[in-house]
Amino acid sequence: MGKPGTPRRAGAGEIGRPRLLLSGLDSLYVCYSLDMRTSKLDFPDLEYRKEMIRDGLREFETLTLGCEDFALRPYGAKPYRFILENEAFSLGLTEVMQPTLRVQFRSEALWRSGAIALHQRIVDWARSIGAAMIAPEAVSRADWSFDFDLPEVDFNEDHFATRAHKDAKYRDGGRVQTFRLGSGHTVIRIYDKVAEIEQNSSKVWFFDLWGQSENVWRIEFQIRSERLKAGAIRTLGDLEELQGDILRQLAHEHTSLRRPTGDSNKSRWPLHPLWQSLQDAIADMPQFGLARHYDPDSALQYRKFKIVNSVYGYMKALAALSVLESGHWRQIVTLEDLTEEILDMLQPHHIPSIWQHDVEQRIRDYESGKW
Repeated sequence: MGKPGTPRRAGAGEIGRPRLLLSGLDSLYVCYSLDMRTSKLDFPDLEYRKEMIRDGLREFETLTLGCEDFALRPYGAKPYRFILENEAFSLGLTEVMQPTLRVQFRSEALWRSGAIALHQRIVDWARSIGAAMIAPEAVSRADWSFDFDLPEVDFNEDHFATRAHKDAKYRDGGRVQTFRLGSGHTVIRIYDKVAEIEQNSSKVWFFDLWGQSENVWRIEFQIRSERLKAGAIRTLGDLEELQGDILRQLAHEHTSLRRPTGDSNKSRWPLHPLWQSLQDAIADMPQFGLARHYDPDSALQYRKFKIVNSVYGYMKALAALSVLESGHWRQIVTLEDLTEEILDMLQPHHIPSIWQHDVEQRIRDYESGKW
């Protein structure tokens, strides 16, 4: 698939398998932390303009901010005071809070330009308004799609083997158009993309990208920040390197489409040709094996990940308290120095025999399912 958002076109499919038409990122949400103290933006003027749009009952006002033109909307989206939109982005912007900027990369822009090029536009725009990036970007949601030529739908909801606890089916005129598996941080959809375009999104430009305007079904993976972080994906660089791992785990271990047999165990049914084509497409993406290591469906790895996250949060709190205690708030304690300080503070409380006893007790508790 290449870089995030770069569409992949497929040639002729194998005999008996649906042909992959297009694959790539279809939606992407990224948060940016900017130092707005040096920004050229006039936030009181933006607020005034927003109120004037609302009073005039208009939908937006077009304005130029730095190197980009935007439509300013008459509303915000908590916690962001301002919504700015153009053909490539929908921006949620605030002045003080971090992250300052929440960006939705629009679908058509992703397919035509790619995520890396769009990210560079945001970086250039921030520079053009005098706002410095003070932290790496953070990916909060990514939607991958795989579009297949599928003249005949010969499966139903009972043919999916999945770890998802929730599922749904949507029909129109008695004909199934969408299968939805999962909720929250991981959702997989299999749906008639042509029907969705005609009835909802009007994204007819997909017809040119596919080279056809009928018989296209999409397999879509919608993954939010919690699952992305569990797959070690935080920045766009992580996304580029590790997307293959997380999608491989989902398409092989989380959910699959099967052809029913007389076996009572659905996981032993043979793969449906559609899912074989999907797995082949994902196999061509970069894979480093990390998604398996961070698999949240593995109880031990997932609990370790959550505990480490909590410990890291407490360490930030301790670092802040140490700075306040020292009275030198401009000298932020480093993680390494704080770790040494914590070890020193723990020494009076650490008794090796009690440590061993308590750890062994927790091992027994966990082995018996008591967490």
